[in-house]
Amino acid sequence: MGWKVEETPNMTIRSGDGFQTSTRGCCVELEVELNEFKIKCSPHLFELGGPDLVLGVEWLKTLGGTIVNWNKHTMSFWYEKRWVNLQGVSAADTTHEALQSMLSRNNGWKGSLLWSLGKSTQEDPIDHLTVQQHKELQAVLRKHEAMFAEVVGLPPNRGREHAINIKVGEGPVNVRPYRYPHLHKNEIEKQVQDMLGVGIVRHSTSAYSSPVILVKKKDHTWRMCIDYRALNKGVAVDPNKYTSVLNWPVPRNVKGEFVIECDASGTGLGAILSQEKKHIAYFSKALGVRNLAKSAYEKELMACVLAIQHWRPYLLGRKFVVSTGQRSLKDLLQQKIISGEQQKWVAKLLGFNFEICYKPGRMNQGEDALSRLHEGGEFSSYVSFPCWDEVQQVNLEIQLDDKLKKVYAEVEANPVAHCHTVNWTFLCF
Repeated sequence: MGWKVEETPNMTIRSGDGFQTSTRGCCVELEVELNEFKIKCSPHLFELGGPDLVLGVEWLKTLGGTIVNWNKHTMSFWYEKRWVNLQGVSAADTTHEALQSMLSRNNGWKGSLLWSLGKSTQEDPIDHLTVQQHKELQAVLRKHEAMFAEVVGLPPNRGREHAINIKVGEGPVNVRPYRYPHLHKNEIEKQVQDMLGVGIVRHSTSAYSSPVILVKKKDHTWRMCIDYRALNKGVAVDPNKYTSVLNWPVPRNVKGEFVIECDASGTGLGAILSQEKKHIAYFSKALGVRNLAKSAYEKELMACVLAIQHWRPYLLGRKFVVSTGQRSLKDLLQQKIISGEQQKWVAKLLGFNFEICYKPGRMNQGEDALSRLHEGGEFSSYVSFPCWDEVQQVNLEIQLDDKLKKVYAEVEANPVAHCHTVNWTFLCF
C-alpha cells in the first residue's frame, strides 16, 4: 500500500471466541474515506482475515452524539458545521459483501468482534526468521500447497464403497419434496449449484428420492440436510443389534401409584421416585450460578417440576403424588401466580394429574441427601489451625543465640533426661 508504518510495542488482540493475534506496528494519521466523508485515524496493523478496517469505540468517541437507525443501517452526526450521513451495507446490496458473511468463512474467525488490547507476552516466532529461513519456509509451503488448497470434488477412493442394503421385495423409496418458503427455495438452489460446481453432487436419474431440509446454524447460515427417514424404514437391520430389546423383561407392576419425593438445598435439587413404598429411581441436579440466589420456595418448585419432567414417560396419563418439604407448595395449583418465574414453572405442569402433599423436612432424608450431593466438596481438603505471625522472627533469633543452640542440641541428643522438650521447633519447659 505504500503506507508509513511506525514501529510500536506488540499488542495482543483477543476476540470473544478466544482467537489471539499480535499487532505489527501502527499507521499514523491514516486518511480513510467513507461515502465522501474523510477521517484520520491511527490503526494498529494485524491479520484480520475478513474486513480491511475496524473502527472501534476510540473513533466513535470523537463524534460525540450520533443518531443511529439499526433497521436502515444509517448513522448521522454533526461534523465541522454540517450533517454527515453514513449508509451501512444492507442485505439487499449485492455489490458489497457484508461483514458477517466475511467472518463466517472458514478463516479462523467465529463472527465475534469483541477486541481487547494488552501488552504482548509472547512474540511471534516468524518475526525472528532470517531471509534464508523465510525462503526455506516458502519452499516448504509451495511443496505441500495441496494440503492448504480448498477442497474440490469428492474425497479419494479408499477401497470400500458405502452401500445400503434394502429389504427383499421393497420398491424404490421416492418421497416428493416438501413445500418450501421462497427464501428456502432460493437457498437450496444456490447450495445445489455450488455443490455441482465443485463436483460434490451430480445429476441423477435414480428412482429413489428423499426431500431436503434446511437447518439454521449458529452463524445464521443454512445447513442442507437430507431427510432419509422414509428410506430407513426399508433398510434391513442386523437382528443381533436388537436381541436385548426383544428379550427385555415385561414390566409386571405398572398399576401402583407413583410417589415423587422432592427436596432442595442451597446448591442442588434431589428427588426419589417410589412405588408401593419402594424406591425405583433417583434424580439429582446441581443448581447453576443464576439459580443459587433464588428463594427456598422457588428452589423447591424447581425440584418438583424438573423431577416430573424427568420421569414424564412414567407419569403421563395417570395420577401420582408429589411430596415436598415446602408447605406453601401444597396449594400450588390454587395459588395466585404473581411472578413470571412462577408462570414459567407452573406452565410446565399442565397436562399432568397429580396431588401435592406436605412432608416435614426431617422426614426427607433420602431426597435431602441427593440434593446435597454437589455441595461441600470444595472444603473437604481444607484444614485450619492457628499460626503465630512472628514465628519466623523467633526462629531467626534462636539460630543466632549460642546458648539456645546448645540447649537444643542437648534436648535432641537425650530428650528423656532433659527438662526441656522441642515442640514445633519451639523450646518448651
